[in-house]
Amino acid sequence: MQVQAQCVLCRKEDEIVEHLFFQCEYVAAIWNASLRWVKIHRVAMTWSSEINWSVANIRGQSAGAHVFRMMLVACVYYIWHGRNNRILRNTIVQPDSIERIVIQKVILLASSKSKLASVMPTLNCYPQM
Repeated sequence: MQVQAQCVLCRKEDEIVEHLFFQCEYVAAIWNASLRWVKIHRVAMTWSSEINWSVANIRGQSAGAHVFRMMLVACVYYIWHGRNNRILRNTIVQPDSIERIVIQKVILLASSKSKLASVMPTLNCYPQM
């Protein structure tokens, strides 16, 4: 199998980690909607900036911190999954579909943890994309 250097999601830039997960216009919509969903009012940044921001602002064991971390991991996983679907199955998954899957998975996971019950009612809706 031959792997293309070009991003398979936007077909505009080289596919490097920084671009694929944060700078691609396809994934920017997913990140920005996810951030709004968890009540973080800013746009997605670069990979290193996201990590630094997360370490500085989302630490500890609060319900909000747990939900943010679940959302972060789910976004990365489902962006990668969408990328692989495009390569292996020639199937395009729209960003709003990925966002819905991310939210559904986070809600499902969080609903099984009583500690997160306090924050979930404030997030229990789909964001406007």
